[in-house]
Amino acid sequence: RSSFLYLKEQPEYRDFDLFSNESVQPFLQVVDGCHVLSEFIIRVEVVKESFWYLRKMEEIGIDQALKLFGELNRSTGRLNVERLKQCYDCYLSKYNEYIGEAKQKTKEKSTLDDGIHFIVESVKTIKAEYANEYGSIESGGLIEIAKWDEEFKREKLPRILAGLSAVWSLLVSKDVSSSGKFLKPHCIQILCVMRLLSLDGSSPGVEHHLAEVLTGQGKSVILGFLSAILAFTGYEVRVICYSKYLATRDEEDFQEFFNTLNLNLTHSISYGTFGEMANEFVNPVFRNKQVSLRDLVKSIVLEHRSLKSLGTSSSDVSRTVLLIDEVDVFF
Repeated sequence: RSSFLYLKEQPEYRDFDLFSNESVQPFLQVVDGCHVLSEFIIRVEVVKESFWYLRKMEEIGIDQALKLFGELNRSTGRLNVERLKQCYDCYLSKYNEYIGEAKQKTKEKSTLDDGIHFIVESVKTIKAEYANEYGSIESGGLIEIAKWDEEFKREKLPRILAGLSAVWSLLVSKDVSSSGKFLKPHCIQILCVMRLLSLDGSSPGVEHHLAEVLTGQGKSVILGFLSAILAFTGYEVRVICYSKYLATRDEEDFQEFFNTLNLNLTHSISYGTFGEMANEFVNPVFRNKQVSLRDLVKSIVLEHRSLKSLGTSSSDVSRTVLLIDEVDVFF
């Protein structure tokens, strides 16, 4: 039903069999490849959305997107459209290169995993080049955001983002790739990620930002890519939302993506609600033992114990980046 809504496009195909295969084959692949209901539901929904997504993907090109972006952000006075375009061109060139190489690897070995593995290893090499220069052994190879200079933001980050995007495309397109088409992040989503990471800025580091993403414009993908980049460079990431349902849904949707990149969903990236995050701070863990706020105050005030005597709290956020979804609930 979902695919044959586009039956009117059939005259544009060379023959009906080709149209039928592109419309039906993805669903057959899901049916044959799924043995668990939860996986089937997720994959069939991706296939269903892909028919609409593939047709809408090129409706707004990068030039039009940058024009709209510039108009909406004109009041800030700090948007460098030309630099964003340069970063996007670098990203797109590398993204197409990764997809092309992954297709070739897949064709040679008949498995998508080889293509994905090749991209992941390539992106790790880009990170290692910069980490050797700016990271430190003490920080576990962490590339501190404060040291993200113009070279890293304009040359390295777009290439890292391209690799992560290519991996995501290959994973979510595995049931529709038989048509030779791949779902890919929209240019507006990529521009949003770049802007949030201050790729258009010349000063080191990343500014704090608020971004307005309208319903249906792929906010979950933007947050997923931001989380992956930040975790990939050594940070822990907390994605916080007011809704437990939305937090759980996004975590499940991106679990395969994060796992493929060897980003642990427990330590590197975590999704949760405002309440869950607040409870962690109210009831911190010291030396693998949870301490309630009441006991903590009692130790400090009545027993005259210092926090240092308790050890290091798990609530240390010095290497954590907070990403807030639906931040407007605060206002």
